[in-house]
Amino acid sequence: MSVRSFLSDVKYLIRKPVHVWKDRTEDRESLSLFSPLDSGLRFWSNGAGIIRHAGGETREHIRYTNSLEAFEYSASLGCRAIETDLDITDSGEIILIHSEGGKGPSGNTLMDLEMLLGFMDEHPDMYIVTDCKNGTFGQICETLGKLDRGYVSRFVIQLYRYGDFDIADRAGHFENYIFTLYDSGLYIWNSERIVKHCLRKGIGAVTMPAGFVRMNELELYRRYGIRVYIHSAAGNEVNEPKEVLKFIKKGVYGFYSDELTEKDLREIKENHI
Repeated sequence: MSVRSFLSDVKYLIRKPVHVWKDRTEDRESLSLFSPLDSGLRFWSNGAGIIRHAGGETREHIRYTNSLEAFEYSASLGCRAIETDLDITDSGEIILIHSEGGKGPSGNTLMDLEMLLGFMDEHPDMYIVTDCKNGTFGQICETLGKLDRGYVSRFVIQLYRYGDFDIADRAGHFENYIFTLYDSGLYIWNSERIVKHCLRKGIGAVTMPAGFVRMNELELYRRYGIRVYIHSAAGNEVNEPKEVLKFIKKGVYGFYSDELTEKDLREIKENHI
């Protein structure tokens, strides 16, 4: 274990002790009641081993822009899924930005919802993974849920807490979800509870910080057909082929990455596995 990974573990343990305690004491229904079938899988994740993070890097290798240039560059590289940060302006407009820590378009084109839909029109095989910022989850789901079903079916709603599925489902009956575990402490001891929740709700994928893979029973996810993605909570693991290979061997299905592509992932597997 690296010092960086250890410090990442400690951060989450300190931040979420109440959630962790609840996760260990609630929901005692036996997992044996569930059939180990792929009923939770959604077709969006087939061939989407890489989810380009925050639009992916631009052609000039600038990260975290969520910009049109980043989206177009990711599409040109053959990517099928792009994660993007979403926020709402004071006037109620959805924009693609992560404003904390000085992150932003960095001289590139700031996108709004209309521009995003235009991009989706031009790239009909692309899925958009949402990351709703600053308490905007419910409002953004309401807006997206009112769009034409052709768009709705291509949004992958990123859930943060157990109750988020019901909020999103009421808003738009979305077809595709991914349960991200970084904001609740759920992943520390209770893989079984997470798996049961995903099976109940038909959630076919989860994502977790790279540093917490060892704390999860990845074989349990695999047995029940739930695909595990990772993102980097500390360091640059998801952009480094050698690190990616280590996680693949542990049973990780896919990666949120700023720079890797589906071609890169295929080459890593073909050359080393």
